[in-house]
Amino acid sequence: MLISENSTRNLKDRISSFPEVFCSGLFLSAKWMVLSNVSNSGLNLIVLPDRESAEYCAADLYGLTEGDVVFFLPASGKNVERSNYKSSIGVQRTSAIEKIMSFYDGIIYIVTFPDALEELIPDRSSISSSLLKLKTGDEISHEYIIEKLCLDGFEKVDFVSMPGQFAIRGSIVDIFSYSNSLPYRISFWGNEIESIKTFDSNTQLTKEVCPQADIISGKVSEQTDDGVSIFTIFPENTTVWLDSFDTYSERDFVSEISRYRRVYLDTPVQRRKEEQVRFNIKPQPTFNKNFELLSADITTKIENGYKVFVFGEKESQLERLSSILSQNEGRIPFFVRGRNIHSGFIDESDRICCYTDHEIFDRFHRVQMRRTVEKSEQLTLNDLNSFNIGDYVVHMDHGVGVFGGLVKMYDEYGRAHEVVKITYKDNDVVFVSVNSLHKISRFRSRDGEPPKIHKLGSKTWNTLKSSAKSRVKDIAKDLIRLYAKRRASEGFAFSADTYLQEELESSFMYEDTPDQEAATIAVKRDMEDRCPMDRLICGERRK
Repeated sequence: MLISENSTRNLKDRISSFPEVFCSGLFLSAKWMVLSNVSNSGLNLIVLPDRESAEYCAADLYGLTEGDVVFFLPASGKNVERSNYKSSIGVQRTSAIEKIMSFYDGIIYIVTFPDALEELIPDRSSISSSLLKLKTGDEISHEYIIEKLCLDGFEKVDFVSMPGQFAIRGSIVDIFSYSNSLPYRISFWGNEIESIKTFDSNTQLTKEVCPQADIISGKVSEQTDDGVSIFTIFPENTTVWLDSFDTYSERDFVSEISRYRRVYLDTPVQRRKEEQVRFNIKPQPTFNKNFELLSADITTKIENGYKVFVFGEKESQLERLSSILSQNEGRIPFFVRGRNIHSGFIDESDRICCYTDHEIFDRFHRVQMRRTVEKSEQLTLNDLNSFNIGDYVVHMDHGVGVFGGLVKMYDEYGRAHEVVKITYKDNDVVFVSVNSLHKISRFRSRDGEPPKIHKLGSKTWNTLKSSAKSRVKDIAKDLIRLYAKRRASEGFAFSADTYLQEELESSFMYEDTPDQEAATIAVKRDMEDRCPMDRLICGERRK
């Protein structure tokens, strides 16, 4: 979206002509909208005063740019304990550094803050030597890959679950590189790479087929005392965008950016006499959830020749806002769906209003960063690592046994496969394929007493299952009779939501999660039905 057209054109001309450019009157998310319009090529380094503001900037640019061209460069998190958050930091920092080193054409944005820029990194040759590029059709031996990964600090495990790990199962090699938030699955035919895919480490399902995989270790993102400045890898034609420069003007890294073209998004106090590119940006009005005031403001703005846009990621929020405005007989603005900005504003020069749904509803704006590592809480392959040999497990077909660990078995073609070993009474053993993990669960007892180990081939387990099935059938019959009576009776049908209900819901500070939204819709549907409602909502309170 183009705003402040004349000032934006002037800014673009000055950037191409002068080593330093100064702006004034440019505030809020308008900064990133102007930046995305002005910069159409090259590497753009955007420096903000702290991590939080850098994350909001990156999130804005995600929606204002096309393609995967925005990279967040965090600090290494040397004091952060190992966790999903720590893994995400490693992937984000490594991806950004690798992208800076490999950049030669097009456009990318590196969003960061002073702490991240002042951490030393390995020199260019060390980073290059740690990079392993794999392409479909390449000839490469398993032995070389294992040796290379071990030298670069990768950990060999049974199943990868976080960056810095690899696993080998026959002709398949799984590698969780720090260059991607998803691990790679590389299939071989002999020594030839047959296919490369990314997959979900929780479900083992394929996400995407890739022509190549860049394998990078975590050493690239780790802070080192004998490293070099990160500015040694930036190209000479980098454009540095400085926001709130006065807050970090005394930091050590500032002396290193003097060789690059610099754009000050707000003119430093000591440079006020410099010629400035002037903008006329004002903040979005505060409505305090007064929708009559909002409706009147939008109507007045449109009648006075302004274009009014409302940004919102969630369709339900924008539909709710549209309904409220219609009930207040107000003009309907343009809705920018699926995209959001952090701070709404008014461009007085071009008469453009860019409002945000979270500010209208006075809600906390939660941003979703790219290249984050998430681990599901479901029982998956990775959870086998938490099982100890000797733990009691239950197999759907054979009953209670003792977990014997993961072992390798070979098929008739000599290919190795991982299987789960379960020991039963009289030392009978069952080997379960990892493809049948859904049949295994951890044994749980209310009283904590050790269970009775079942014997393979005996009728004990089947008798227990039959008895349980019989009891379940009895319960099911009772439930069927109960629900038949419920369906035959008639209750009270509530009316559909009005704009007052929508205003109330919109006043809540936090947005619903997808599960909360689905539960709300289901409950409302039940309440509007004449049949008596019978629904249980289960949740948890997180601190």
